[in-house]
Amino acid sequence: MGIITRTLFYILQGYQVPEGWTVTYGIKETHETDGYFTDKGTFNPDRWDESTIADTQFKYIPFGGGKRACAGKDLARIMMKIFALELVQTCHWKLANDNTQFVNFPLPYPTDNLPLVLSKRV
Repeated sequence: MGIITRTLFYILQGYQVPEGWTVTYGIKETHETDGYFTDKGTFNPDRWDESTIADTQFKYIPFGGGKRACAGKDLARIMMKIFALELVQTCHWKLANDNTQFVNFPLPYPTDNLPLVLSKRV
């Protein structure tokens, strides 16, 4: 008879991960990596412009990547552009609360659901 051994943990980049634990990847944290972006708390979409950082691979991946990338990413981008265009052209808008707080786990979301005050442009 042989001896059956079983590993009760896995080694992932030098860290022991107990069996049964779930390991997740935080895309938000990737988008705010200190080594690549300054003033990461400020809204600045230009931070992901390929001309501003030398190696842009894996610095902005809102839809994942590779074989498991979001199948609807192109449709989502088009729909968001259309929505933003309609919103800007037809409405005045502002945040209802100036000091919204965010919870960052498991995904970032506003604690007050980020209410907007919209009014039709005349």
